Amino acid sequence: MKYLLLLLVALLTFQANAASDSSGKVKEVYSNQEGALALKLDSPFSEGAVQECPQYNGFAGVAPTADPILKSMLLAAFSTQKRVKLVINGCNGNWLNIQSIFVYEN
Repeated sequence: MKYLLLLLVALLTFQANAASDSSGKVKEVYSNQEGALALKLDSPFSEGAVQECPQYNGFAGVAPTADPILKSMLLAAFSTQKRVKLVINGCNGNWLNIQSIFVYEN
């Protein structure tokens, strides 16, 4: 019984922290003076990612405190129109939270 409860807790924890991914080209970029950065892809974000964020408004983004390398890669992908795969994990306000980015050769 003890092991069954531990397994159940482990499965629920994994489920709560599961990340989704979405792919496409960055078609729209938003930034503000605090340094937050958000974007839209040319294809819809995955249903799994959208379900993680009930207040989702169509954008995925990073907080002002996100690493500058992540922000630079997002902007470079937009300016060069390279395909990206975004790993999404939860919400960042009304945005899907971008955890990481992969940039692909066209």
